[in-house]
Amino acid sequence: ALPKGSFTGISGDRRYVVVRQQMAEGKSHKLVAHELGGADYISMNLYQTRLSGALLRPCEMAACKVIAFVLGFEPDAKCRACIYEQALFSGAQSRFIVLNVIQLHPRSLL
Repeated sequence: ALPKGSFTGISGDRRYVVVRQQMAEGKSHKLVAHELGGADYISMNLYQTRLSGALLRPCEMAACKVIAFVLGFEPDAKCRACIYEQALFSGAQSRFIVLNVIQLHPRSLL
C-alpha cells in the first residue's frame, strides 16, 4: 500500500514526489506524482464501487503507465513505517486494488 499524504520515492530509475488522497470514506482515491528534476507525470483516480468493483481512471495517460508506476514504486525509507501502520488501519491498499483491476477488468487497461 502507498501511504496517504505527500511522500517521495523511486519508480524505475526516477525519483518522484507523490501525493495520495483518500476521499468519500475510502471509496475514492487520487494519486499524483511528479518526477523530481524531470518532466514525467503520473495522475490517476481509483473508485471502489459496489457494482463494478475497483475502477481505475488514469488522467490523460495509458492505464499501463499508471499500473507500472504503482507496482514499481518504492517509497523512501522514512515512509515505510507509516505504510505498515496505515495498512493496519486502512482498507485502501493501492497496489492490491490495482492488481485486482488488472485481474477483474483486463479490458479496462486498453
